[in-house]
Amino acid sequence: MRLKLSKVTLILLGIGFLAISSSVGLLADQKRSVEDQQRRAQNLGALLESVEQVQQDLLARQKELEGSAGRGREEELRAEIRELSSKIESLLHTFTEVATGVELVGLGDAQRKEEEAFWSK
Repeated sequence: MRLKLSKVTLILLGIGFLAISSSVGLLADQKRSVEDQQRRAQNLGALLESVEQVQQDLLARQKELEGSAGRGREEELRAEIRELSSKIESLLHTFTEVATGVELVGLGDAQRKEEEAFWSK
C-alpha cells in the first residue's frame, strides 16, 4: 500500500519537523547554557576562596612583620607580602574575566587601575 501525500501535506509535515527539531535544539542549548552558568559560578566561588586564603596569608605576614617575630626577617616578609599582594591582584583580575566573560589582556593601564580601585574598596 502506497501512501499518497499532497504537496501541502508534505510542506506542513516539513514545517512541523523543523519546529520539533528547533525546539529540541533550543532545549539542548538551554541545558548547555545552564551547565555553563553553573560551571562559571563554581569557578567564581573557587576564585573567591583562593582570594580569601591569600588575604589571610597576607594579613598573617603583615602581623608577623609588625610583631617581634618578624625582627631580622623584615626584607623576607616584605618580599612575601609583595608576592601575596600580586597574587591577589592576579586572582581578582581572573575573577573579573570569568565574571564578565571578557578577556582583559588587551585593556590599557587605565582600565587595570580602575579594576584595582574597584577591588580595593
